[in-house]
Amino acid sequence: MEKLRSMSPLMACIIGISLALLYFFTTYRSTDVIKKSMAPIRKQKQDLTLELQNMNKVINDAIEYQQTINMLGATINKVIKYIPETMTSSIMMRRLTEAASVSGVNIINVKDSRNNRNQKGQSNLYEKVPVKISLEGNFNQIMVFLANLTKLDTIFTISDLKIKTAIRRNSGRKVEFSATFIGYRYKGEEGLSGEAG
Repeated sequence: MEKLRSMSPLMACIIGISLALLYFFTTYRSTDVIKKSMAPIRKQKQDLTLELQNMNKVINDAIEYQQTINMLGATINKVIKYIPETMTSSIMMRRLTEAASVSGVNIINVKDSRNNRNQKGQSNLYEKVPVKISLEGNFNQIMVFLANLTKLDTIFTISDLKIKTAIRRNSGRKVEFSATFIGYRYKGEEGLSGEAG
């Protein structure tokens, strides 16, 4: 302590400046080293931020996809309800004969017409189930038959529709009706595996 008191002001100033320079250079160098060591960390932070943004985009896309699937899923389920997996020609024939019986027409013929169906337009998702029916009755009965078909919870199309009038000796004028009704059977997993193959 005596030595410090005996120091001249010039010497104290030189020692102070030396300590300040020593502190400055050591701090400056350590700051430079810290900056250099932080460069990879900054790069890593930028990469992680970019990756996080990409992941957020993927998550948002997945949420949008799921919402679309949910919306379409309900629509597809409605369609599948009207195109059941259990549809067969015997079910189609039974539904047509029930509708005909209720309307009062005479059923001339009902048959599975798979042998006669056109193979064009086949789908991996559904199978056509064609049934040919021939009826005879008055015009009102034929219209009631067709109206009854609109109440069925099954999608079907009609082809080869023929309507003609005939005069019968004992019953007067009659309408002869014939058509091929095509029901649809959803193939389900069978169709999906056929689509992939």
